Amino acid sequence: MTVSDKSSLKILKLHAHVLLVNDRIRKELKKLNYDSTTILHQLNYVIAQEADDIDR
Repeated sequence: MTVSDKSSLKILKLHAHVLLVNDRIRKELKKLNYDSTTILHQLNYVIAQEADDIDR
């Protein structure tokens, strides 16, 4: 496995984890009658930057 493959695998694992966390956050915010769109957008932006750092 090359370094690039390892980075890609880390990013895929991170993405899968993000999807699970997003779903949990969305469900909790829905219970509170709060629109989750803005919060999840900001969270995903930060995570995408982390993934870019892993890929470098």
